[in-house]
Amino acid sequence: MALFKSVNTPATIKFTLSSAPSGTTTIRIGTTLSFAGARPVAKVNSWQGATPAALKKIDSRHQGNIITIDVASGSSGDTYLQPNVIFDAVELFN
Repeated sequence: MALFKSVNTPATIKFTLSSAPSGTTTIRIGTTLSFAGARPVAKVNSWQGATPAALKKIDSRHQGNIITIDVASGSSGDTYLQPNVIFDAVELFN
């Protein structure tokens, strides 16, 4: 999935759990590439992850849980030439 900062963000994943996770829970987003220093920023329900530092070199109603993934960048652009990130996997585990 390709996320472009002002075109199609945030991406939303809705899911249900049979019970709340116990202990520390980790979310990982595997990125393939990015443009203009873009990187994913995750939010799970009311928890907001920290915005990762820029990499030095890389160019209705729902009862359940929601992960939103947005794009952070210090740059801007037009439509499909704006900061973007492409990811292949989202993993939430404890």
